[in-house]
Amino acid sequence: MKIVYIYCLMTIAALSAATSCDKDDTPQSATGPIEARIMVCDGNGTRVGSDATDNAIRQLRVYAFKNGKKVGYAEADNLTNQSYIPIILSDGGDINFYVIANDKFGPKPTVGTSVVNNWHSLSKADLESLKFDLSGFDSWQEIDGDFVSPMSNCRYDEFGDEFTGKYENDYATAYPVERPASGSLVIPVTVQHVLGRLRLMLNKDRDADAGLTITLTRAAVSHSPDVAHLYTVQGLNQSATNITYRFPTVTEEIISADSPVTLDPQHADGSYTTVARTYLAPNQHGTYDKTGGTFTTSEGTIIETGKDKAYRLELTVRFDYRNNHTEDKNYTVYLPQVPRNTSIDVQGTFKGSTDVTPEFKVMTEAWVEKDITIPPFE
Repeated sequence: MKIVYIYCLMTIAALSAATSCDKDDTPQSATGPIEARIMVCDGNGTRVGSDATDNAIRQLRVYAFKNGKKVGYAEADNLTNQSYIPIILSDGGDINFYVIANDKFGPKPTVGTSVVNNWHSLSKADLESLKFDLSGFDSWQEIDGDFVSPMSNCRYDEFGDEFTGKYENDYATAYPVERPASGSLVIPVTVQHVLGRLRLMLNKDRDADAGLTITLTRAAVSHSPDVAHLYTVQGLNQSATNITYRFPTVTEEIISADSPVTLDPQHADGSYTTVARTYLAPNQHGTYDKTGGTFTTSEGTIIETGKDKAYRLELTVRFDYRNNHTEDKNYTVYLPQVPRNTSIDVQGTFKGSTDVTPEFKVMTEAWVEKDITIPPFE
């Protein structure tokens, strides 16, 4: 599976004074603080299809550490058109920056078993063990009628080392910070989605009986892993030691019987209509069957190992015929492995009129990588 990272250039430049986004308890040094600002994009340049808000940054936390000691912290909420937040660094030198976006829009973050309530007190070790606790979590918080995805500047991949050396400026890379004599000090930081994304994209065949109404009455996806880590890599190549799976399997309903969706005919260009979307914790278990109809190895062999831990999409579909006959049918689609920062698109077209057989296609798409243009300082 291919993972592509989203660029979000963040720039630090000198400020004349600190603002209310700074924390008063930022440690001071004998040489005095370095006043700076973090420039951050709002996601408008990294849209994926019509789901623009997936990449929006509405909330941000930035931590700075020198040799494991915290030398700065800043946070900002309700980010829309604002493109920066200020931060005070108590010291320069080689600084590790930890960046977390949109943490409050997902499950409750925890360190160990403790829910995080005091964000500015977190240590470097705390951040590296930070995770989303999925127990009891059943829905994503809407922002302007849509969702945003949690992100961090961890570039590492649960399933291999393809991108391990691609970007230098992540949380583990110390960045040299010096007080500039004049002009701006620029710190580039790369952020990516901590979770995977599932999009359910359905239509009915254009040639289906015009008197046939097809309605998706329920869709639910099983959430098997217990947690989603922000920085810790969960496991590699089917040998993870610190991923646990909940039993019995917990499901999240993404379309309920109370809010059914009537399917439109397939578009003339063959495209689909996105009827639901949710986010998934990374999961090393999954099928290689591109239709999702069976649970297979990469060679196509049907197996049972890992089937109980993989994500499974359950659909209930209602068919209303011209003769006033109504019939409900259930369908199961097994999902592939889910690395972070990857979109799983389940595309289905319901064909026929009397014996309706759907054709499913499961696509693994990388969230699109685009450069962000940061406006100049005024």
